Amino acid sequence: MSALVEQLPPLKEGAGAWIRKLETTTSQDRLAMGDIRALVTRCAGTVTTATLDRGTGTRNLVDRDPFDPYQNQWWGLLKEQFPTRGTRGGISGIRYKPGGEEGAAYLKRLEDTWEDVNGSHPHGLNNSLFRSEVERTLPQDIQKKLQDTVGLSTNDHPTWEAHVLHHLERYEEQAKEDKDEGASLRLQLVKLQLKEQQEKEKVRKNKDSKTAHHMAMEPAPQGGGGQPMTPMTPASLPQPPVPPPALTPVPQYFGPPMIDEGTTTILTDYANWKPWIDAHGCFHPPPDPPHTTLAVHRQPDELYQDEWNRHMEETRIQIAHQDIYVGPEGVAALALLGEELEQWYDVSGSVPHLTLGIAPDHFASSLGPMVKEATQSEWRPTKNPLIHRQKGGKDVPDKHPKENNDREQVLQTLAIAGYKCKQEKLHLAQPHVVFLGRRIGEDVRGMTQESKTAILKHPKPTNVQQMMAFLGLCNYSRQYVPDYTEKTAELRGMISAQGARNLKAKLEWTEPAEKAFEHLKASLHEAAALQAPDYEQPFHLDVTHRGPYVSGVLWQKQQGARRIFHYHSGTLEASEQGLPPCAKHLLATAQTLKKTAGITLNYPTVVHTSHRVK
Repeated sequence: MSALVEQLPPLKEGAGAWIRKLETTTSQDRLAMGDIRALVTRCAGTVTTATLDRGTGTRNLVDRDPFDPYQNQWWGLLKEQFPTRGTRGGISGIRYKPGGEEGAAYLKRLEDTWEDVNGSHPHGLNNSLFRSEVERTLPQDIQKKLQDTVGLSTNDHPTWEAHVLHHLERYEEQAKEDKDEGASLRLQLVKLQLKEQQEKEKVRKNKDSKTAHHMAMEPAPQGGGGQPMTPMTPASLPQPPVPPPALTPVPQYFGPPMIDEGTTTILTDYANWKPWIDAHGCFHPPPDPPHTTLAVHRQPDELYQDEWNRHMEETRIQIAHQDIYVGPEGVAALALLGEELEQWYDVSGSVPHLTLGIAPDHFASSLGPMVKEATQSEWRPTKNPLIHRQKGGKDVPDKHPKENNDREQVLQTLAIAGYKCKQEKLHLAQPHVVFLGRRIGEDVRGMTQESKTAILKHPKPTNVQQMMAFLGLCNYSRQYVPDYTEKTAELRGMISAQGARNLKAKLEWTEPAEKAFEHLKASLHEAAALQAPDYEQPFHLDVTHRGPYVSGVLWQKQQGARRIFHYHSGTLEASEQGLPPCAKHLLATAQTLKKTAGITLNYPTVVHTSHRVK
């Protein structure tokens, strides 16, 4: 009872709000006469309860009798005893504010407030009073437009409400336009002030550099007497040495953090391609968190920063990224700025981008010009209107009409899918091709000799970052090596001992680690090519489980020989390693089937295990 009384508004301020709150709170309960008497007594005293009992004729009812048959009489008399204070339905103090709630929600809030205070929905004569009070809460411009609408006061409530919502919507649009225009003017003013300040600073520096340093001497007596000395000519004095150049302050970057909505972000794409990228060069991660720089100022500029914060206070920053560019300078992705951010971009000789990796001999500032040059490649049309060739590309004579027709079909298919390609990279009827470090052809796909040599000659890593780069290079070809996860466990343990985030930490090499490093390089260098499957034959999958490690081999029996398509290796989760042996073998089998599903494509597969699995 006490908890319910605390939720009810003061009864002295009006019975309407009190009754409405009580009915809402007890909507799932069936009240008795004793409950109502106790509530009224707690809120208004025993005299009020006795008056209501006499006035409604319920004095002879016992406390357990239901209250529902007498509810209307009690509520009517209670409203007479405690009328609503004021004549404006409790909404006179409310005012509409642009940029807050929508018009329909605002009117609904006024109706609910009116009903809470008065205990009834605004209708009939109350509806006219309700409309008048609602119009008082609106801005003066909307009030005037409603008053100028002929016959609006005599229309029904839905028509009046439609007019109000229309004017509220137009008012919001105008307020937003005024705000955007004001923000644009403030931005232009800030840019003018910045430019003026830069010009003044430039003039001051030029003036300081051109000012001659004079060392004038006033005439002074010699030896305490005699004629004064002839003053020395300033031009004959030696000039002071040139001051050492001032240290360039650290640039202050202004720009939002990278926001990339969607299931696959550019960072995920970069992580997927990183093994291939690492095979073409060594790139260090950028020192700063992922961001897109919009402007660079050599000195801190509070005016610029304040204007940025004010302009972006209610703006959701969204930057889309596309196309990862790999060059001698590093790795970066092109950033596509929206209309809100384009006016803020002010970096000469560059384009908006996201830095992903930096080459050892370059800086982060080199990535913007690299992306700009890559995006400005010129393309010229070919005979196929959907295909464009990079400017400077050579045409291939039509020596083989059938191959050219096939080529045209391939280019058409690529163009419809939205891709571009260079003609010299299109090969038809070739015995084999080299693609992404793979030699594909003759029903096999294997590592190129260049990739094997790069791994074999890879120097021994000395810190965590170099070890992660080496393992990333090897992981790209892990499907060619059986038991890969177990073979790299010792090397991964060296990273865990120092912490994966401690990139510059020195590694402690042990004899087992040395052997694991050399054995891994030899395994990849001697890795055999994988075969192409025959989908008319059943697949065979060998699954083994040793400790936490899972290994699998996908193969077929073709022409009496065992043809291997994929080596899988992994580990069980920590929570899975404590399960019974049969359960662990089931999990190992499920993991291997899932990892090889991209090859088997749900075709019949026979599983072979060292443990009976049902």
